[in-house]
Amino acid sequence: AQRPPTAGTAWLGLRPTPRCRAVPLRRPAVAEATAESTAEAEAEAQRRGIEVALARQLLPSEPPAGGFRRLAEDPAAAAAGVLADLKEGDFAVVAVAGPPSEAKKAVLFELQRQIGKVQLWRFETLFRAVIFLLMTYAEQTGGELRDVLSRPEMLAAGIEMVEEMADGKSIGQMVGDADSMMSMSQNFQQVVESTPLASEFAQGEVINFVQKELSKMSQSGTVVLLDGYEETLQYIDTPHRFST
Repeated sequence: AQRPPTAGTAWLGLRPTPRCRAVPLRRPAVAEATAESTAEAEAEAQRRGIEVALARQLLPSEPPAGGFRRLAEDPAAAAAGVLADLKEGDFAVVAVAGPPSEAKKAVLFELQRQIGKVQLWRFETLFRAVIFLLMTYAEQTGGELRDVLSRPEMLAAGIEMVEEMADGKSIGQMVGDADSMMSMSQNFQQVVESTPLASEFAQGEVINFVQKELSKMSQSGTVVLLDGYEETLQYIDTPHRFST
């Protein structure tokens, strides 16, 4: 079996961002239907992922105190409710919890439109990036993806490759670029279908990666919008927690 060195990801034999072949993008309606069909499996994977992370002591036994406030159904009213919570020019982390939906997408779009300095970090994209990168390794070694994801050293390597993907960019820009890159991959549908696996096995690693990157931004004056499920976002320590 291949063994990792003390640092770096060169031992994987992979580029940080694997080459991908352009294929026709799916229509938004198809993408939305796929998201809805996998929402239940994803939510269950999120819950199992938290249990795995707790068992491996990657997360505190209790999440930070504080619940999620329900947003108004109208996107403009929902955005106004969030903006009333923020102080202009200050760094803030806004967690918007719930499964993927058009309503949630509209609220996040409205917030990005109205906030001057803002980044959107989607947990779904981060989980998919881990899958996308480690899927290539599994294919090259003839291993099963589930077996690869069950190995802590492989998850650590996956997170390190996600960091390498940023390459001096903001996390928000990296997330947007990763979405575009993966959508053009011939393996995109397989990545989408495998997202619950990453949620189950990489929950603690991805949450800790996000926490680490947020800690670097306290003086940035940026509002970071976190898009994810409540099971994940409850571990992000912020007073600005909302659900759709």
